[in-house]
Amino acid sequence: MPPFIGKSQDEILTKHLKEKPKNLSEARPDGIPELAKLVMSMLEKSTDRRIQDMNLVLYEIAKIRRTAKVPSQTTRVFGRSTRLNIQAGMAQFFRVERQQRKGTSINGRGVITNISRSGIGFKCNMKLTPDETLELLVHIPPLKQPLKFVGNVAWCNKPQNDTIYSTGVRLVEVPPDYLAKFEMLKEALDSRT
Repeated sequence: MPPFIGKSQDEILTKHLKEKPKNLSEARPDGIPELAKLVMSMLEKSTDRRIQDMNLVLYEIAKIRRTAKVPSQTTRVFGRSTRLNIQAGMAQFFRVERQQRKGTSINGRGVITNISRSGIGFKCNMKLTPDETLELLVHIPPLKQPLKFVGNVAWCNKPQNDTIYSTGVRLVEVPPDYLAKFEMLKEALDSRT
């Protein structure tokens, strides 16, 4: 259902400029009140009151899903965001497309260097091909349970005369509560400094 209905494009445009949309909880009384509130904040005309960041929207949806007992699904995360320097923890990874070349391993381990809402960086002794799809199991000290991700290799390079590759993975699929866990991790790391 669109927020405004009119007989012409001009009438709809005028309503967009001058009228407040009907509250979603009135249109769908059987819906989740927190979700209705989030949608209404996304429709705010004032940029100061409107929710600004898509990552924040995803975080709020994950929070609503946890509290409202909505069935979980994989969340897709897009865009750039705050990066946390970890310098600890471990990533176990294996290729989703198992085209194993002779003499190379299809799985490996690496030390986590940084993590964001949309990517992970780690160091390992294996050359990974850009755009190769990986499944990752990430262990980060403040979190008790490992995180499972699917991502695409964005880069894999190493300095001259070094045996360790620096690898960046763009996340494609994350656990449904990842944004909440990321915020918890950020708070835990901020409290140490």
